[in-house]
Amino acid sequence: MSRLIRWLALTFTLSLIVIGMTSANDQINSVSQEDAAAVPKFDFAAAAAEYEIVSGSDRLICEPFQAELLKWSNPLRSTPAGTVFLWHHKGVPQAACCMFAIRIPAVTGDYFVNHEFVSLSTGLIEATSGGAMAWQTKQPGIAWQDMEGPSVPKSRSGRLTEMRNAASQFTGTVGKKREELRMLRQPVYRYPETMDRDGAIFVFAQTTDPEILLLLEVDPNAIDSTWKFAAARMTSLACALRHGDKEVFSAVWSNTGKDDSHIYRTLQHVPWKAVEDK
Repeated sequence: MSRLIRWLALTFTLSLIVIGMTSANDQINSVSQEDAAAVPKFDFAAAAAEYEIVSGSDRLICEPFQAELLKWSNPLRSTPAGTVFLWHHKGVPQAACCMFAIRIPAVTGDYFVNHEFVSLSTGLIEATSGGAMAWQTKQPGIAWQDMEGPSVPKSRSGRLTEMRNAASQFTGTVGKKREELRMLRQPVYRYPETMDRDGAIFVFAQTTDPEILLLLEVDPNAIDSTWKFAAARMTSLACALRHGDKEVFSAVWSNTGKDDSHIYRTLQHVPWKAVEDK
């Protein structure tokens, strides 16, 4: 009889534990759903439209790409919403901006928004907003490097396949612990079909948060057509990109949100607006 009583007591205790865990999970899910529903619809597109960007000594006007390159979130960094925008000149990328919202409940619980710029230009970049200088580089943002190996198909679809294969040969890391990043197989930008060159931008991300941008480009009509690549940071954390066993790009941690050359710049606590419901 004593064994039966002990067995019944143990069964009852385990049942209470299971019920408690289920209740706790339900509460967590409920809070998560409430937090998700409470996240504002940040009007990043309107904020991006306020910037005017010029490139090079000729001050070429950069046009905004009329689409949001990537919408993302990163719960590991208390970032519920982010969007990447691009400016180009005749299809060639010149600058990118990642706008994102951060909320730290343990501190204030309020949202604040940062605008994170990076130069993708071989020239100098100036960005103004409302007539005021917002960002000005002191040196080119990228340096192209030749890539041996990939073929250059004549068809546009074939080149996209080759670019994906080439991008998959790179690996990226971020932070002091050199956390491995995930390459997004779908490029966030592809050169227009009307251009005499072809190219694309691939993202190496933490969750879906872009940390490194990989640019690929080729002139398929050249006699000795060869793929080129370049990389740019999209994070204030230290990051690195490797091609096979060789490190081909790295950036140190930037506690001010900008490096010495200002090719990467973060504008912090930028005033923001929510999308108005119609």
